[in-house]
Amino acid sequence: MVMINLRMNARVPLIIMGETGCGKTLLIKALASLKNVKMIIFNIHSGIDNNKILEFVNENKLTEDKENKFKVDYTKVNKIWVFLDEFNTSNSLGLFSEMMIKRTCLGKPIKKNISFIAACNPYKISSEIENNYNNQIGLKVTTLDIKNVRGLAYSVNPLPYSLLNFVFSFGRLGDKDEEKYIINMVKKYKKGNERFYWN
Repeated sequence: MVMINLRMNARVPLIIMGETGCGKTLLIKALASLKNVKMIIFNIHSGIDNNKILEFVNENKLTEDKENKFKVDYTKVNKIWVFLDEFNTSNSLGLFSEMMIKRTCLGKPIKKNISFIAACNPYKISSEIENNYNNQIGLKVTTLDIKNVRGLAYSVNPLPYSLLNFVFSFGRLGDKDEEKYIINMVKKYKKGNERFYWN
């Protein structure tokens, strides 16, 4: 949380990579709540293209307005975190890279009070395929990946090289931590008087 906070204060992009369900999104939500920061969540999937991204940017007014560009006093404007959830499921990683690193969207400047956080699943071969080939890929792209996309553990695209320096490996929860995480989730549902179904 301290590392995330430092990066957000410096407006350095942050990409949290970890297994599904390890608590990436929940961690960011909790930190935003503690800091009383407005957070905009963009839930991304394979159907999100450049047009959908531009719609999201325009709806949330993330880019500078030409008329007000030099009039805004950003010391008095609240910080906004834009959370790109599972952003490597989209084929538009080039546009996301521009937004996060160049801080522009098709050339239009992103507002100075906005910081980007992205969460993604690892680009790796599923354990079954991995055992067959006795090869661990991680972030590296090989010919094997291209020929066996169906063998990936998650349906994701490899990250552009420009984003690799910003990846923070969240890993996966240990068995004890996972058990505590599940217990806390169940307690939360019980307190909210929401229905909870067991399979």
